[in-house]
This record gives sequence, structure tokens and C-alpha cells, in this order.
Amino acid sequence: HYLFAGVLTFSVIASGLFATGHTLVLYRQNRFLKKLATTPLPRWTFVLAQVAARSLLVLAQVALLVVAARLLFGVPFTALGVLWLAVITLLGVLAFMGLGFALACVITSEDLVTDVISGVQLPLILLSEIFFPLAALPRPLAALGEWLPSTAMVRLARDVLLYDVTAPAALLPGLVLLGAWAAITFAVSLLVFRWHE
Repeated sequence: HYLFAGVLTFSVIASGLFATGHTLVLYRQNRFLKKLATTPLPRWTFVLAQVAARSLLVLAQVALLVVAARLLFGVPFTALGVLWLAVITLLGVLAFMGLGFALACVITSEDLVTDVISGVQLPLILLSEIFFPLAALPRPLAALGEWLPSTAMVRLARDVLLYDVTAPAALLPGLVLLGAWAAITFAVSLLVFRWHE
């Protein structure tokens, strides 16, 4: 039960970073973005379409994980808990997609973006509470981990699923942190986004 929130967060990190970052670089390399630049399509519309499509896929993936966790491992879920989990997942995927978009806006090589995203993903996983508490890390690393979106997401998921925390005031700090990551990374992405090199 404790690991389920970590597995959920891990899958959202992978979906947000790799699918978004790698796809955008691939679009740029095969000149798909250059072709879109000749249309009246605004940048924000393209980004919004990417966000909507990826968010729906991730929410469907999370729904399958929830069903499997309930049926196979007896993880307790309440209707309100599942609703909060959907909100947490959506904010999480936005934060990681924003980070993936930001990286893909400044990296033009498909091979390089894969390596960079792998390098970024490692601290997001190890310096969060996906597998073990931050208290087990050296103090400077634990302090850094407190500000990561992966830490906020896994803590929120555990609070909702394991401890039945559903009061908005209790969840607000983590939700604000995830929202801030999403807003900042997407703002940076839209500022530096170019249809082609």
C-alpha cells in the first residue's frame, strides 16, 4: 500500500517527461513543427492540445492502476479519495509535462534529450519519498527534495490513499507546490518555444 503512491508518481514522471520532451524534439527533427509554423495555429493552441491529449492518457493509466491496486492488493479507496487522486495526478502530470516541454525547447537532438531527461528523472525519483523518507537522506539533499514536484505528489497521494486526508486545507501546500512547478515550467516553455531551429 505504501509503495502504490510511489509507483503512481513514478509513472506520471515518466509520462510527463519522456512522452512530452522526447515527442517535441522528434517533431522538431522531422520538421513537423516547421510545417505547423506555416499554419495559423498559435503556439499556445499546439501546447494545449499536447497537454490535453497526454493528460487524458495519464488519467486513463492511473484509473487502471487504481483498479489493479484495489482488486489485486486491496488498497483502500474512497470516492472522495479517488477524486482527490485525479486532481493530484492532473497537477503532477502538468508539472512534469512543463518540465519536459522546457527541456525540449532548448535541446534539439533526440539522443541528447533522452540522456538529459534520464539525468533529470534520477534526482526526481531518488530525492523524493517515492521509495524511502527524506529523513534517510543527508540534510542538504533532503532540503532539496522538499521542493521537488515528485515529493509533493507522492506525499499528497499517500495522504489521500493511506491516511484518508481529504480536507482541502491539509492538501493545499502540496497542491500549491505542484501548481507552481506547472505554471513556471509552462511559462518558461512558451517563452522559449520555437516552431523550428
